[in-house]
Amino acid sequence: MPSLIEQLQEGASDNKFPVSELLRKAKIAAVKLDLQDFLKWIEKELNGYGATDEIPPYRLVSGEIKGWNPYHGWQPVIFGNPETQKLLSERKIGQPIGELHELLTRKEANGPFVVPFPPEVEKNLRDGFDIQPSDIKLHIDRSQISGILDAVRNIILDWGLKLEKAGITGEGLSFSPTEKEKAQKVETVYHIESIGNFLGNIGPVSEGATINIKQINNENSKELQELVEQISKYLNEMGLIEEKKKELRTITESMKIELAQKNIKSSRIRGLLTSVRNILEGATGNVIAQGILAIIARFVGPV
Repeated sequence: MPSLIEQLQEGASDNKFPVSELLRKAKIAAVKLDLQDFLKWIEKELNGYGATDEIPPYRLVSGEIKGWNPYHGWQPVIFGNPETQKLLSERKIGQPIGELHELLTRKEANGPFVVPFPPEVEKNLRDGFDIQPSDIKLHIDRSQISGILDAVRNIILDWGLKLEKAGITGEGLSFSPTEKEKAQKVETVYHIESIGNFLGNIGPVSEGATINIKQINNENSKELQELVEQISKYLNEMGLIEEKKKELRTITESMKIELAQKNIKSSRIRGLLTSVRNILEGATGNVIAQGILAIIARFVGPV
């Protein structure tokens, strides 16, 4: 019987072998070899990434924003600002590998996939049409979803090959004490990196999105920090007068200080987020401002 590492290499080399099953085999090996960092990555791929998790770059997809016109079908949304178009045309996909595989294999899902926009952003985009579309989505080519699965498959293959090169093959599902010791010295194949933009769920055209109110606490502090970075980055592109820009800078600096505390005060953060919302509500018609407002709504609720 082939060793577990040989089974991993064989499965990773076979495009017909399900990636989710490959991950489960890799999890067995990672647990038995006590490789905690790699195990964390495996579990994220199996169970999905949350809004506050660091998302691997291979899970960043890009597509075309389109609105449904009752007379002409799906029509592209044209932006005057390339930066705005790039911001809204990219999305992090956090769904479990098994769910992505299921989407690709559905008989009824033969065309591109879509990622919904938050309601506030979709409304703002819809207002730009002469004939308002009934639906606006980010359309993603199927090949990008296949690319996520292929990236995971390649990572596991590289990992299995490195283990074998280090003399770690195991016997059946077991590893010797020497192999376990050697495994700790094997260079990590993959490091998860933090990337910008918003997290979304991909699905067929008929599927929609829901937004839940999040708690403001230390567990969500990283997502709030990323929000502050987005506000600072696009401050000059939100159509605000200079006085409001200055006010917004002061608020974001206060948020940075609050979020750097060991135990953040939810009431204080909520108040600052509400202040940001009050300012950005004056940026009528600005897509970036509406996108940030949609994120703020997840923490303080809609207006």
